[in-house]
Amino acid sequence: MNPDYHMRFIVCFILGASVIGSLIVLNARAQPPLPFKLDLDRAMRAIVEVENTPRYIPGPSGERSEFQLTETVWKFYSKKPFWWASRDRPECKAETVRVVRAHLKWIWAKVASKHPTRLSLYSIFSVYKAGWGRFNSNSLRSQDVDYALRAMNLYNAK
Repeated sequence: MNPDYHMRFIVCFILGASVIGSLIVLNARAQPPLPFKLDLDRAMRAIVEVENTPRYIPGPSGERSEFQLTETVWKFYSKKPFWWASRDRPECKAETVRVVRAHLKWIWAKVASKHPTRLSLYSIFSVYKAGWGRFNSNSLRSQDVDYALRAMNLYNAK
């Protein structure tokens, strides 16, 4: 083999790696900063006020707790039985709060990664009410929009 060939290969490899590395760094720098930090406690208080449902009364689709959690959301974050979401025992309330906080963090991360320019309180509350599928496909219903606007106003009022 020609030694000159090896040298060209090494130089091309180094140049290629440099270009790829530079593109990665530039792309990472191009990401816009997050517009705000979500205060989970304020968001949870806003959700409870908008839902306006006692913890022990199930919602029309079987949602439970004052946060109106669906069974799917509960099972995603908790190994405890779903009925815990509607009980007044301290350990049940603590688990419910943990699930809601985890879900809000998931929503924040999902919107920030998939739609960073749409990251807002409105988006967070829209996904909480309507689900990721409706939000992602831009098919929010009027009640989803109303919910998100009311929760956003309550969040900002505190």
